[in-house]
Amino acid sequence: MAREKHHHHGHHGHHFPGRGRTAYFKLSTKNSKQAHLFSIGYQKATGLLEKLKTKLGEYKVDFSKVFWIDYDKDQIYLQTVEDLREALKFSRFVVRLYVDSAADVAEVEEEDRKSSTSSFTKVSGAESSASSESES
Repeated sequence: MAREKHHHHGHHGHHFPGRGRTAYFKLSTKNSKQAHLFSIGYQKATGLLEKLKTKLGEYKVDFSKVFWIDYDKDQIYLQTVEDLREALKFSRFVVRLYVDSAADVAEVEEEDRKSSTSSFTKVSGAESSASSESES
């Protein structure tokens, strides 16, 4: 019956929920320079996890691909509330989240190639006309 003693501990945290806390997140994809900084107010980690999922959805981020990196440089995926708690404990101020976006990146690169080739043609076209002018 040692568990009964433990019950007391749960009671001890009872005045927290009313106060509410705020978690700060910095979300970036591994190979992108762009990061989103946002904060989420929460009372329990369980609620925070749900809010985080919603928030990531707004950024078109697949929650199952989100991870944080611990002291050992291990990638820890946020699968459970426990993972999130650890991330909060580990990150004193801002929880740095990364997106493992192998699938999305390929599409993005595809887009980049299209736009860069089109702009490249424009540039070289302008150059050739300029050089022909200087020749005459």
